[in-house]
Amino acid sequence: MSYPGSWVMTADYPADSLRANEQGTTGFTVTVDTQGRVKDCRISASSGSPRLDETTCRLVTQRARFTPATDSKDNPIEGTYANRVRWVLPAITPPEPGQAVTTYTVQANGDVTDCKVVLEGAAATSMNRLAGFCGNTKKMKPYLDADKKPVTRKVTMTTTIAVE
Repeated sequence: MSYPGSWVMTADYPADSLRANEQGTTGFTVTVDTQGRVKDCRISASSGSPRLDETTCRLVTQRARFTPATDSKDNPIEGTYANRVRWVLPAITPPEPGQAVTTYTVQANGDVTDCKVVLEGAAATSMNRLAGFCGNTKKMKPYLDADKKPVTRKVTMTTTIAVE
């Protein structure tokens, strides 16, 4: 059997349900075929949101795998399994003031060099993914001069979060 905690995760929360602040617990029962796959899923207790209920059955049907039930002669037979998924809105921390200053140089051949990200203020912790820019960016389309020839250019990007 696959681990039930991997069938439905926070990242699977339907975007429309997030916007509507929908949450609740969906009870479901599945029929498991002789191969250990979900043959059928039905809602046994609604979360109060049809969207969350539908998502539960869709994901469990796609992801759940079981060791099939067996009869007295150890032959695989269909079986059932019941459980619940608790849909809880994820906590979102509001941004704090601060800024990120990213500087780098695009060489005439497109290589990115001298990349640096400086995070300032309380927002630095929420903007730390910007620091990954330098590690992930190795090459860019080079800048061109008036004659359409590649030239080296230094770039500075400033991202500011202001809370008013």
